[in-house]
Amino acid sequence: MRMMPEKKHVFLIFLLVLLLAACESGPKVKLAPGFDQTPTPREAQSNTLGTPAPTSVPPTPTVIPLTLDDQFYTDPSRTLSFYPPTGWELTTESDGYVKFSRIDGAAWFEGAVESTGYTLSAEDYKKYEDNLLSSLYAKTEGYRLIGREDLPDRSVVSSAFMKAGQQWYAMDFFLQRDRAVYALSFQAHESVWDEYKDRFSQIIDRVRTQTGYLKDDLLYKFRKPYTAPGDGFDLYIPLGWGVTRDQETYPDGVAELISSPDSEANIDVIALDAAQRLADTDIGQASTAILKESIDKDLETLSGDVQDDGRITINWAVERTGESGSSYFWVRGNMMYILTFRTTDDHAGLYRGLLSELNNSFSLREAEPAPTDAPT
Repeated sequence: MRMMPEKKHVFLIFLLVLLLAACESGPKVKLAPGFDQTPTPREAQSNTLGTPAPTSVPPTPTVIPLTLDDQFYTDPSRTLSFYPPTGWELTTESDGYVKFSRIDGAAWFEGAVESTGYTLSAEDYKKYEDNLLSSLYAKTEGYRLIGREDLPDRSVVSSAFMKAGQQWYAMDFFLQRDRAVYALSFQAHESVWDEYKDRFSQIIDRVRTQTGYLKDDLLYKFRKPYTAPGDGFDLYIPLGWGVTRDQETYPDGVAELISSPDSEANIDVIALDAAQRLADTDIGQASTAILKESIDKDLETLSGDVQDDGRITINWAVERTGESGSSYFWVRGNMMYILTFRTTDDHAGLYRGLLSELNNSFSLREAEPAPTDAPT
């Protein structure tokens, strides 16, 4: 039986709707847990922007030229203002973060701002951008860099990736203004990308940045989950910080360094074979010796304590270099862990509170049961 033309048309629309619904969105900035669970109430969106309410079934994507709303939008932190695309819906809004989307989900725009504490040097700011891009896209399916342009006042990065088997494209803009960093991202399904890609800069060209409103709690606010080698524990760490692995220094384990762009705040993670390391000594002696080898031979212990979860803590300093920090060590399953938070004197006041906040996100994982001898 031949399919009537009208029914065939309906079937094609339905198929395209399913494909776009599967796309939903590309990779996005992730904050600490709970940030994405406080969207602006739909009533407030409608009252503020006059955007139409989304339909229950997304329409077939129609490539409508991108135009800007005549109403200026300012995010809750008051640090970022711009003209959003006409007819796009405000889907997420929080201090320092906002997202507008086409109602059918075929394209969206997000703006984010965080503080780096002070103006980073050009070299350190480049590290920040590279770390941020790696955090956002490193694990994205089929990611490829299309182009990168470093201009005097901004960096523009274009890339492509797959989402639910569909081709998506992204254009990311990064702006540094004093101690504030703005990340503005446009992402679109291939069906509308060609129409939009040259128009996104309209928003950027008219962006207003107001760093005077920047608050201390926006210091490296954007976070991602981090799991230690051996799955011993979890942390949340800043998206703009780098993670490097050392597999050569310790033949019986591995070390990872999580570092701020200026390298003045660091988190050291060392995971070693507990049986080998603790065969002839206790964990306190073994860990202190490792700290002196990895940080400085003149490291001096200032105080110590035992946490409720069994971790031993020491606070230490190196007077000669002006470095100080806190280290935790413990045994979990077959692994011996040393976790250190440390800063230099140069910006200790800036980073100590942040490192304490990151430390508060620490959570132990369940240890694997130790092997037992089989009954004879």
